[in-house]
This record gives sequence, structure tokens and C-alpha cells, in this order.
Amino acid sequence: MTNTKLPYNQDYHLDYRFLKLVRIQRNLTLKNMSEYMGVDVPTLSRLERQELQWTPLYASRFKDACSRIRLSNMEVASLRRVIELREARGLK
Repeated sequence: MTNTKLPYNQDYHLDYRFLKLVRIQRNLTLKNMSEYMGVDVPTLSRLERQELQWTPLYASRFKDACSRIRLSNMEVASLRRVIELREARGLK
């Protein structure tokens, strides 16, 4: 029997730019994602809008949340490409 699951590895670098994209990709509400991250909904919303500084604490919680939702390296690479294209076009 072959393994058909996507590759999974926690050793990826994620920052605030990935937050909303990961949430939308996994079809999670602000409330769902806030539960995975262990923060309240207003804090998560402010992080997504970049109204709150991205600290190592939030980065750690986001990485843990991505681990819990089993975000794969392939998904991270796809999201990184989306971010690069948005930035190249001058979008946030």
C-alpha cells in the first residue's frame, strides 16, 4: 500500500502574511482559527489586518495551529507563491 498523503513537515517559516490565507484555504472562521491559535477573535482579526504587531508569541501560536490543522509543505509553497504574486502586483 502506498502513502497518498501530502508531505508534512513543521519546519517552514510562516509570518503574518500567511495568517488569513491559511484560514481561508482551510475554510476556517475567525472563531475556529482563534481556537487553534489560542487567542481571542478580536486579536486574530487585528493580526490579519496588521493592526497588531506580529510577535514571536503569535508566530509560535500560528505555527502550532498550522501543525494542528496539518498544513503541508506543498500548501505552504502554494501560499508563498500567492503572496509573492500579490506583492509583485502591489496588493496586500
